[in-house]
Amino acid sequence: MNYRTKEITLNNMSLGEEFIFPFTDKSVHIIFGNKNLEDNFEENNLEFRYLKQIHSPKIIESTVVNNVEADGHFTTKDNIALAIVTADCLPIFVFNQDFIFALHAGWRGLKDKIILNLARFIHEYKISPNSLCVLVGPHIRNDDFEVDVNVGMELFNSLSGIKEGFRKHKSKVFKNTHPNRNKRYVDLSYLALQQFLALEIPEKNIFITPQSTFKDKTYNSYRRDGKTGRNLSFAYSSV
Repeated sequence: MNYRTKEITLNNMSLGEEFIFPFTDKSVHIIFGNKNLEDNFEENNLEFRYLKQIHSPKIIESTVVNNVEADGHFTTKDNIALAIVTADCLPIFVFNQDFIFALHAGWRGLKDKIILNLARFIHEYKISPNSLCVLVGPHIRNDDFEVDVNVGMELFNSLSGIKEGFRKHKSKVFKNTHPNRNKRYVDLSYLALQQFLALEIPEKNIFITPQSTFKDKTYNSYRRDGKTGRNLSFAYSSV
């Protein structure tokens, strides 16, 4: 699908990047903010919806009540901005011209298959997977996301049952060899991609931004800085 991007600035300061996906009678706007957006953000004419993110696989329909415990929410209404905050986890938006889903996916959420939980809504609302697009925003990349070997194997084994012959994908989950035999580097975006493909969303409709929150110091990164702020991402549709 075609889309365009533009940098969001204020007084020549970059606040992040906006992705605009045009549909027949509306557009979907997705904004990935960097650390500057946190202190220079105005909600304008949008109605913002926030979650109390708890690293779970829970997805809810968005409501006017903010800070409900969940890690995904969705809407069918225009001008409702579904917000996700991250500091290395994956901000994920799944959408077509009728639905927007916003997900927060860290390693726990991916292990517990938060993305596969979209299947419930795809079936309930009779959404064609072919109509869906996916945009994954800035997050920690595989050469910086270090975990204990037990966590790494839990993440790798999460492919069991969703990826035929999943064991041959070990080199893609663990792309880089860790010098410590008790540690692993894990590619979270590869795990996310496999869950989306299991939902039969076409790979050509799945977009993953290249920015690393760990390496790019314009973004907040918990793994890099410890105590830190959060990167705000949100999506909305408008006519």
